[in-house]
Amino acid sequence: MMQPSVSEDDTIENVPEETTSSPSSYYTTFWLLYAISICAFLGASTRASLAYYLQCDNSPAVSHQQSTACVTSSQSALFVDLPANLFGSFLMGVLLHQNHDTVPYCQAWQVGFCGSLTTFSSWNMQMVTMLEEGDIAMAIVGYILGTFGAYGSFVLGTALSTLVRLSDGSNEQNDDHSSTHRNSSDTNASRKQTTFPREIWLIPPTLLACGLLLFSLTFTTTNSAAFITTLAPLAWTAPGGALTRYFLSIHYNTAETPMRGTLIANWTACMLLAVITGLEIQSIDMSPWTTGFLGSLSTVSTWIKEIHCHDPPSNWLYAVISLGGAMLLSLAIYVPMHRFF
Repeated sequence: MMQPSVSEDDTIENVPEETTSSPSSYYTTFWLLYAISICAFLGASTRASLAYYLQCDNSPAVSHQQSTACVTSSQSALFVDLPANLFGSFLMGVLLHQNHDTVPYCQAWQVGFCGSLTTFSSWNMQMVTMLEEGDIAMAIVGYILGTFGAYGSFVLGTALSTLVRLSDGSNEQNDDHSSTHRNSSDTNASRKQTTFPREIWLIPPTLLACGLLLFSLTFTTTNSAAFITTLAPLAWTAPGGALTRYFLSIHYNTAETPMRGTLIANWTACMLLAVITGLEIQSIDMSPWTTGFLGSLSTVSTWIKEIHCHDPPSNWLYAVISLGGAMLLSLAIYVPMHRFF
């Protein structure tokens, strides 16, 4: 069955509802950008934590210490950020048909948390490194596994969301049928009594982000989980990447090219990460920028969502162009720098 084209309401990184230059529009935009920033920090921190605790080898993007589990590896098709990409894509599927009425600041959770929890640039760079080392078969498997694994997780999330919505719909119909005798004015009055400012929903994630930041700043480096101290810089680098991606989508996404913003963000992050990786800078800790900014600038969850919501074969052509372009651009940058500099 053909997938419906993405409408303006379905687009994840779209312009806020109020577009006039009124005080209320600035107020709405401010809180949206604030919510995206908080969610981006939480998403990037979750990705870094998953990478640390599940990887087999030592990753400079997370820590120089050995992880507690051995599931993923930067030299395997089970790449370091695979669990984060699967989890983030699943959550994006759950949130696909949600809105601000059902999930307060839903757009911030999609753009900020899911977008920063998943990363396109790190995944691509690990595959490019294996290609440069001659492990072509493993890299191809990694590209395939990363794409269809994330897509399957996204579909699973949409199925769960649909199941919950159908269940809620049947419950609402039963409630409506049993309460037909109520006066409509009394119902409207009760609804007004239960409404409160939407910004109050930002308190829990804000407290969680502040707690994580404070914990990472005061955590002792003698502990075996010293990587927690590396999460603090993500508080400003991850929001920077997520907001850059958001503004790129506002500027470049149109009705004719609704996927151009994500493509530019992913390719840009991949090229910059290829430069940083090729230079092999030892004197400066670049992990806040590679894990935080570039990891949040690129995204798999939005990319998978766009593949799912567009008609074939253009959606899979978009997937091939995204992967192929990122791979070729990164190889063109990384291989000469790695071998000759």
